[in-house]
Amino acid sequence: MVATVDQVERVALELPCSDRAKLAERLWERVSESSCPDVVMTRELECLLDEGLEHLDRSQTTDSLRENPIIAGDALPVGGLAVGLDLD
Repeated sequence: MVATVDQVERVALELPCSDRAKLAERLWERVSESSCPDVVMTRELECLLDEGLEHLDRSQTTDSLRENPIIAGDALPVGGLAVGLDLD
């Protein structure tokens, strides 16, 4: 019988803290050694990242952005100006 992820998680969470830590470490080692995706960096992506770092004080978390999605017509601050976003 093959255990589901939920079953394994339930059993793992019942382990003592030190055993959970060992299990987490072993799992992380397996994940990190088996998945090494290549990172593709384009000039456009680099510029967007640089711009984001310049305005880090106005950054939002992914969860916050998901809770308050940008709606067409919303005004976004760009270089001190409020610019309307047209998604059509």
